[in-house]
Amino acid sequence: MDLVIFRHGTAVDRHDPRAPADFRRPLTVQGAQRVKRAARGLVAVEASPRVILTSPARRATQSAKIIAKELSIAGGNVVSSDALAPGGETAALMRELERLSPKSVLLVGHRLELETLVSSLLRCRDENRIRIKRAGAAGLSVAFGATPTAQLMWLFAPKQLRQLGRT
Repeated sequence: MDLVIFRHGTAVDRHDPRAPADFRRPLTVQGAQRVKRAARGLVAVEASPRVILTSPARRATQSAKIIAKELSIAGGNVVSSDALAPGGETAALMRELERLSPKSVLLVGHRLELETLVSSLLRCRDENRIRIKRAGAAGLSVAFGATPTAQLMWLFAPKQLRQLGRT
């Protein structure tokens, strides 16, 4: 399975006293614009997911919808997954991916959960953990089995994705 890992864009600051509860924090205007430009970079690297699984948190869902539009993915193929929510479990997400078993999936979620997933699949130690910045992405080729493993195909910082999207 080809797996694209995308960290949501920049959201309203959680410490802003006017900000809604964490789960309901939206993308900033600039965050949404950067996600859109990064999604164009995904087009440039020929990422072609058939399904997008997203955290139910507002900032991730907004990011997923922007990406779906840029990649021409039908809205019905954007699915919320509690396994991608803050505090979600990697094992639950892997079971969900194996059950869905599409050829290619894009995940939109949060730093800790996504970095834990990628590092687990690549068998990285904590000190070698793969870092994914906001609106950055990684591409993996995943093999399912008793112990799922993956090969890192690419890793782009947000600025790199945005530059790729300009060509």
